[in-house]
Amino acid sequence: MQDAPHKFEQEVRERLELSREVRGWQYIRAQASQVRLKTAMARLFERYDFLVSPSVPITATAVDAREVRVGEQDIDVRAALLSHTSAWNLTGLPAISLPVGLQVIGAAGEDDRLLRVMAQRFVRD
Repeated sequence: MQDAPHKFEQEVRERLELSREVRGWQYIRAQASQVRLKTAMARLFERYDFLVSPSVPITATAVDAREVRVGEQDIDVRAALLSHTSAWNLTGLPAISLPVGLQVIGAAGEDDRLLRVMAQRFVRD
């Protein structure tokens, strides 16, 4: 990116530029948090087959919207869209978002099971 920033879309450039601000100690702390979260999720999936949760905290916006007004507050659209789904990416858990604002999350290594169950419930011939 440093040699040819023009080859990146503006949003991608902004994300990459933000990553420059992350310090080594912050990265190490984040890795430790990731391990704790993975452990907690593994314990949770000992009791439950799947988790169901909202996938987004806001309603649909214009494709190019950067902020949306919710009540009296302006919300960063990108942060809002990632706020309910990023944890599953960071922990390696499989998750499927449905186009109704819900997501279903499965246990680590259970990608096939999640896909199979979701196909049985939502795919019609």
